[in-house]
Amino acid sequence: MAMSLSLAVSAGAAFTDQDAVNYDVAVDTMVELGVINGYTDGSFKPANAVTRAEAAKMIAYTVAGADEATINYYAGATKFEDVVGSYAWASAAVNYCAGKDIIAGRSETVFDPGATVTGAELAKMILVALGYEPDTANKAEALVGANWQTNAISMALKLGLFDGLNNDFVATQAANREETAQIIFNALGVTLKEVSFVIDDYYVYKDVTKTVKDEDGKDVAVPVSLLEDAFDAVSTTVAGDFGRPATEYDFADPDIDTIVIPEYADFTFDTAMEEDDLFKALGASGISGGVKYVVMDKIFQDGTQVAAAAGYTAADKVAGEEDVV
Repeated sequence: MAMSLSLAVSAGAAFTDQDAVNYDVAVDTMVELGVINGYTDGSFKPANAVTRAEAAKMIAYTVAGADEATINYYAGATKFEDVVGSYAWASAAVNYCAGKDIIAGRSETVFDPGATVTGAELAKMILVALGYEPDTANKAEALVGANWQTNAISMALKLGLFDGLNNDFVATQAANREETAQIIFNALGVTLKEVSFVIDDYYVYKDVTKTVKDEDGKDVAVPVSLLEDAFDAVSTTVAGDFGRPATEYDFADPDIDTIVIPEYADFTFDTAMEEDDLFKALGASGISGGVKYVVMDKIFQDGTQVAAAAGYTAADKVAGEEDVV
């Protein structure tokens, strides 16, 4: 199940072109975290294409928890001869990301900082930042070579990195500023990976975890998300919208407001649903005794769970002002 994020702060970053921002929660969250800024004229320019230099800076600030001191440690001399002059501002971020294999140049000495970055390229950067090795013998996960783009898109879809983007988004085309914000935003709730073992350059991963005390005071291992790791956040399980389980993050930095990450509903219906409409949307899992059924985790109607967790049959109708499946 994918994850979605909601920022528990006052709405709107008050950009002069705020009405043109489609992914306002993602943009506001990225601004709150210090990952993305607006322009000096007060605008955000959501439709502007993102360059490779800008993408490197956004990814670097995400992975480093917006710690400029850490990123600036990498400023100065760079192997990329074109990250100078008008692009000198990006040298620290580019070097930081290159040092972690998050980005690669067009060649050993050329980065091409002014070229636009595609959604697939952005996904590749994020996947490496999450812990996936780019050069693996696993043909379905290799992020280098002839199939890197197909693999990056496939892996991004599985992790929910493209969730919430409208039909205008095409992963093989240049990503704009608000799409980039949404993609990075989606990555924040993803659990980090680390290599468990390697067999003939075939990487097998496990979740990055940390040890915490449970209610009985016993040590338990819990997964660590990108947000938690990068921004020194402490997570707590809470009830989110519609009673869905959610994770609330509080930050060591008092300037960052609380962020809540609820489980993402696969489908949301805002009108009464007939059985056939529901099955058309979800697809029947099978037929038992002539009755179609769909197996799902939970169904909520107006915030109350209305069906057994084991499944849902055509005999049960879900209808209400806000039904979540």
